[in-house]
Amino acid sequence: MADAAKLNQQLSKIARMLNDVRETLFECSRESIKGEDNEWHKAEALFSLAKSVDGLRRQTLRRARRIKRITRTIKFEGAR
Repeated sequence: MADAAKLNQQLSKIARMLNDVRETLFECSRESIKGEDNEWHKAEALFSLAKSVDGLRRQTLRRARRIKRITRTIKFEGAR
């Protein structure tokens, strides 16, 4: 059980870190079009990366929720 709880904590931590990466990529994307060069291709590439990171973050959160649900089920069935 302790291993599942630790894994869940680690996955949650990774999701928070991925959220920071996503937000930073979005910010960089916005900044790349503010300059005089208006580098839309860079902005689009950064935006695409941010979306990919968001997908990974969502997958990580789903996995963490699944582990939490499984752990609760095991605890409940063990209490019977």
